[in-house]
Amino acid sequence: MAISPSPRAVELSPSEAPGFDAPACRALLDQLADAVAAFTREGVCLYANAQAAKLFADSRGDLSAGRAIGDGVPAGDGTLQAAFRRVVHSGRAEEFESHDPAGERSLSQRICLADDTVWVIAREITQERVQLRSIEERYKSFFANSAEGIYRFEAHQRI
Repeated sequence: MAISPSPRAVELSPSEAPGFDAPACRALLDQLADAVAAFTREGVCLYANAQAAKLFADSRGDLSAGRAIGDGVPAGDGTLQAAFRRVVHSGRAEEFESHDPAGERSLSQRICLADDTVWVIAREITQERVQLRSIEERYKSFFANSAEGIYRFEAHQRI
């Protein structure tokens, strides 16, 4: 069985990505467990750490430096692209969850604007969502199948 090489961070040269050439900063971003990508206001990718390249490649996309967000980040449910436009327009950060039906994955994402760079920070939360649904089903089943009466009291002894 062939083992594919692990994803590598993609980046532009310092002259192509002004203001983002500090080696220590890149090294730090490459060590994070979260996917981190930097874009211009127009949506052109300046930088993506290895986790971002892997996360979006797994979603049937190809995030690489120099590509537009619409080309390199899969549309999923469209939440990311819409949030990206809102953040560019308003300058206010947004945090949200989205679902990629093609990859059958859920993502937690944060987008913020710093100077003229739009930062996207994401992580996969599919397993957490599956576990939460399982817990909810067990909880509902417990009450639905209980032979005894179950009451819920509030802090002030109200039912």
